[in-house]
Amino acid sequence: EETVVYIELVENKMKFYLLKRGTDSLKFCEPLIFDESEWKKEFLFRCEYKQLHELPIPYSVANKCEPSDFPLTNTILVSRRFFSIIQKLNKDYEFFESQFFYQKKEKLWDLYYTIILPDYELFNWEESDYEKKININTKKAVVTNLKKIVLDKRKIQNVWENHFFILSEKRTQFICTETAKKAIEEACLTGVNFEELEVM
Repeated sequence: EETVVYIELVENKMKFYLLKRGTDSLKFCEPLIFDESEWKKEFLFRCEYKQLHELPIPYSVANKCEPSDFPLTNTILVSRRFFSIIQKLNKDYEFFESQFFYQKKEKLWDLYYTIILPDYELFNWEESDYEKKININTKKAVVTNLKKIVLDKRKIQNVWENHFFILSEKRTQFICTETAKKAIEEACLTGVNFEELEVM
């Protein structure tokens, strides 16, 4: 099975998608990590952290609207159903149990999971639409004002062990393969939208 996936990637038959949050509902619980939590100081929105802290990660919610499988927040926060798909399709990932609280007191719903995903250098610098600046510390080019992502077909063979990942060049961009998209759709997960990405 892994060989088949690899061949599809090499021949550029596999499609890639940017995962976006969205739902038909006009109400969102909007989970945010407690300001008082040590996790708030970590860069989880970039799939990065320096040290572990007490679990579960506490998220406060603005109301009692039931969250989707992919809630509107700035971390990769997913339901148990979504997490089970990541477990099946990714070789590399980390996860932290996460709990929602209303008014920082009342515990709501089952555990969710804050996910840390592998990153890949797949950005096509020539074909994407963006602005670029140089990071003072790393001296590397940093993508800013991103308008369009195009993946580099010369690099996509690197991802075949992980169907969910982020871009090294823009770590806030959550991407999946066509295999992952189909699994999400078959499971009827809520709150997940897809934008197909060009590969050139």
